[in-house]
Amino acid sequence: MKAKVFANTALSTCLLLGLANCGGVVTEGSAGSELADVLGDAMGSADEALASAALLMNATQAPTLSQRMWRQASKALLPLAQIMGSCSSSGVSSCSSGVATLSYSSCTLGPLTLDGEVTFDFSDNDCELNNGDHVRRIPDFEITGRNGGTLGVTVFNPSSSGQKLTRVSGSYDYEVSGLRRYFTSASGGRTVNYTIQTESKITITGLTRDSRRMTGGTLKIIDNIDGSETSITPSAVRWSSTCTCATGGSWIGQTVLDSGASEDFTLTITSCGNATMTKGSEESSVELERCIGS
Repeated sequence: MKAKVFANTALSTCLLLGLANCGGVVTEGSAGSELADVLGDAMGSADEALASAALLMNATQAPTLSQRMWRQASKALLPLAQIMGSCSSSGVSSCSSGVATLSYSSCTLGPLTLDGEVTFDFSDNDCELNNGDHVRRIPDFEITGRNGGTLGVTVFNPSSSGQKLTRVSGSYDYEVSGLRRYFTSASGGRTVNYTIQTESKITITGLTRDSRRMTGGTLKIIDNIDGSETSITPSAVRWSSTCTCATGGSWIGQTVLDSGASEDFTLTITSCGNATMTKGSEESSVELERCIGS
């Protein structure tokens, strides 16, 4: 059976705005959309963390970056602002004692408002990512609509949770712990509530997008509302120079329902921000959150 599943970019807009013409978006395929968007965020966040390391290098190192890499780094650091429109008040702070912050202050697109920050916490005080160094990406932001609904991404413990990249020679270990993704309606009801973590490290190879690959390891997505758990592994997930997310490869795994039953899960990436998702017997075309072409 084929079912239409709407991307979170559209889904979240409909949920937040409370638009009358959203039709079945809120009830049809929303869980699948959110699973797909968690993967889009995982890929976009890894790209963002790598870009932050490139962009925050000190002045003596910056000229060693090619102009192409520098442009990629600059574009990748503002994916949320790009999705939500032009946010002139957003910006990246300079590195201070190994910490830099991407801040959003009342960034707006029509009735939507984006507030919060993403912190980059480097093990190196100069915000470099040399062999053996790591950076933690710590999101803490909310998108609010005029009807009072809120979509948020945050962590359980800012001092230890988040998305972590560790450089190991020519590759990176990617880990996630304590990440939360939620949607809360104006009445206070939480209709989306995910916990995201890695069960084993995911490997990212390649120092530039052109050569970047993501493979191995396991990412677990826990639905705290229905009790299901989806465990998935990237297979030959690969980037191109013009997208913040991968443009090829697959995420493969299973969803275990609260009843104990299981169903296969596969997300096959077809282009920048687009994929085909198979969940059990349902096949859907999906768009991936935070995947931006340049």
